[in-house]
Amino acid sequence: MDIEPTKQIYFDKLNAKICDLLSQSRQRRFRLKESQIDAFNTCFEDLSKSINKSYPEALDQLKRAGLKVYKLAMTLSGFRYSKEDFVCNDDDFNFALNVVTKVYLPHQINVMRRIYSKTKNLSSVEYLLDTLPIDFNRGNISEIYSSTTNPPSDKTISNYINLLIKQGKIIRVSQGKYKKRL
Repeated sequence: MDIEPTKQIYFDKLNAKICDLLSQSRQRRFRLKESQIDAFNTCFEDLSKSINKSYPEALDQLKRAGLKVYKLAMTLSGFRYSKEDFVCNDDDFNFALNVVTKVYLPHQINVMRRIYSKTKNLSSVEYLLDTLPIDFNRGNISEIYSSTTNPPSDKTISNYINLLIKQGKIIRVSQGKYKKRL
């Protein structure tokens, strides 16, 4: 897909401006406003209390998130202002704070929980295989997932069964009846 000629000219000029800004080897100094520092501290104190109660292992992720907010705000404002001494723009600060605390940090904590969790993933084939008795049917599978808040669909359960058969971990005895291989 081609870009319209007028937009192409705009992007070329913007690209040249950014390249020129980045190629300058002068030192620049970035500062946050007092109101931004207060908002940052309040946000991260609240997050720290919340994370410390629910998942204290993730406090290191919170520290990294604080650095990411600062770096992202600095980068965005650095592109906006070419002065050597510049103060963070409120829009840049709010964007950085929101994207890091509402997108990046929750995702990072979720990934940590999945990787380091001691509990089994209820939606995995391994969980299903470990939970089933030696002889089972589709009804047994439905019972296993009946108490979960987000049970897999019938199609997903069929896919699990077919995968376990293909892996040689279970055999189909008859329609809807299966047996674990020991």
